Amino acid sequence: MWLSDGGHGDWGQTMEIGSLANIISAIAAIAAAAVSVFALRTAQQANQISEQVRAEARAGAVQAWWATRPDPATGKDQWGVIINNDNNPSTTFYSLVITCTGNDKCTEPIKINVLPPGTFFVRSDETWGFPEPITNAAECNPILRSQKHTILSAQFIDALGHEYNWIPQLKVAPKNPYSS
Repeated sequence: MWLSDGGHGDWGQTMEIGSLANIISAIAAIAAAAVSVFALRTAQQANQISEQVRAEARAGAVQAWWATRPDPATGKDQWGVIINNDNNPSTTFYSLVITCTGNDKCTEPIKINVLPPGTFFVRSDETWGFPEPITNAAECNPILRSQKHTILSAQFIDALGHEYNWIPQLKVAPKNPYSS
């Protein structure tokens, strides 16, 4: 099919529109591009949600509660906080800060620079003790009914640099799950 000025010389050229098949192909290509952009956005949203769920699962492995255990030297009960990092696969957490009530001698939060996988006992005294690995969980007795001994919150960073704020009554909440 040809278009021209009808022989009047106004356009100076003729133009070919093309076949119907070419027009349909162009429309199909535009539609395919639009569908692929939509699919890409949907996949990106799904990946973002999936990563957030994985990050929350990693961070949800950090738990803390008050407990007693017998002092190896005296046999008397030691009071302290058990910190459990039980994750599969194993993950190390950083800059852990646990705020709790119940240690009248020390009102500072528990601060741990690096928390490897495992379960640890932090003795409550005039200062918080060094986190000691727990080898026999049966020795520890959780404090279940004390209104005085509570864990208020825990803040920490996972191995990917994501920051979390854990509040036991709520759940693990990423401060900004995609910050680095």
